[in-house]
Amino acid sequence: MVLKLLSLLEEEVSKDSSDEAMLDDASRFSVVEEEGMAGDMSHKYDGGGRCLSPKFCLFHTQLIPKTRPAASVVYAHMLSTNGSGGFSNNLTDSSSRGVRKGSGRKEILCASLRLQVEVLTSIDSGERFRTALKWVSTMTEKMKGDEILSERKRRRSHFYMLLLTLQYGAQPLLTQHFSGRTVIMTSVVLTTELIKIFVAVVALIFEGKLGSLKKEWSFADAVSGSALPATIYAIQNSLIQLSYRHLDSLTATMLNQTKLVFTALFMFLILGQRQTKQQVGALMLLIVAATLLSFSQKSPKASAAVPQNSFVLGVIPIIVASVLSGLASSLCQWAVQVKKRSTYLMTIEMSAIGAFCLAASLSRSPDGVAIAEKGFFHGWNLMTFVPVTSNALGGILVGLVTMYAGGVKKGFVIVSALLVTALLQVIVDGAMPSWLVFAALPLVVTSTIIHQRYPYVPKKKAE
Repeated sequence: MVLKLLSLLEEEVSKDSSDEAMLDDASRFSVVEEEGMAGDMSHKYDGGGRCLSPKFCLFHTQLIPKTRPAASVVYAHMLSTNGSGGFSNNLTDSSSRGVRKGSGRKEILCASLRLQVEVLTSIDSGERFRTALKWVSTMTEKMKGDEILSERKRRRSHFYMLLLTLQYGAQPLLTQHFSGRTVIMTSVVLTTELIKIFVAVVALIFEGKLGSLKKEWSFADAVSGSALPATIYAIQNSLIQLSYRHLDSLTATMLNQTKLVFTALFMFLILGQRQTKQQVGALMLLIVAATLLSFSQKSPKASAAVPQNSFVLGVIPIIVASVLSGLASSLCQWAVQVKKRSTYLMTIEMSAIGAFCLAASLSRSPDGVAIAEKGFFHGWNLMTFVPVTSNALGGILVGLVTMYAGGVKKGFVIVSALLVTALLQVIVDGAMPSWLVFAALPLVVTSTIIHQRYPYVPKKKAE
């Protein structure tokens, strides 16, 4: 951060005129004599030109007399702790941008950082230099606040990533063990959407943003931005619930990663986002892994707990769900970028529209007939709410991880979730997966990491 400030300082010094409008806080820096310091804070230098009192001095600036009035030698004492518990410092010449780094870990205490610049008052280098010092001081305070916010954001991102990893990895097992086969799938999906709405509303109340919901919401925006992806997600959730019942949990989780392929395709078709060569290679690895996992469902050594028709009722539904997931993700990103919709607001809209569409289709669907004959909560028990609530919270966590951590960190969440699923399957089911699953696992992990680490960067047009 210090080097960045010095760069800004030199740019300001090089200007022909000062910008007094940026300097509304002149009290944050002081101009003092080098030997005019009080008490033990006078500066003494060793043979190498380093200050011997770095514990008391944060920054020391000395102008080079007359010959180079715009240059400065800044001693940046970072309060950096080295291996022996002492302090290290950096010497930066802002004119040559040479840096002699200390041996310790560079650290500036953001909570107490105040830029203190000392210049020789006997040398008048012009108002531009003093203006630049004040401007850098103001920028330092702003950067300090940004660092505090960044630290809070980092902690939140780690917390949400941990929760999403556990939820994503455990969801297949929770569905298999707590959601009976007699449960009507439409009732599960409808309940999940209602829980999402409840959680999103509670989150808005907790953040104090529920009042602005009336100003932001409009029926036209809700229909154009949320109706289509909500309908798609509702169908996707039904297909995923079906596949979870006819696939082992690890295979279902890894096949679900093929949504990256279809997401990339629809991102290009809808938003024009391209893929790098590394990302294309990663997507090919993912397709190979999906093929291996498809063959693993026909293996005679497959677990006896998995039905014989697992390919038709397991693999095909989850592949179709991945296609729909890619389409819906692209439509949601388009709504966020173009319509500037709130994440929680879109969650409420999409869940409400999806629930309405499913409820409207009950009159002509087999699930509607089953609900009319057996009741909405047929086959449910108290434990059935565990996977339903977990799935609803997972939908909220995906948005939070994307907001606080970004897509790169989300990729590592997916990889970690695969490991959690594999571990839980061995612990809970007590059966090792097929050898084809073990062959596909490193392909899924490798392709996910590569796809997240090598994003496409648009080339700048030559002027």
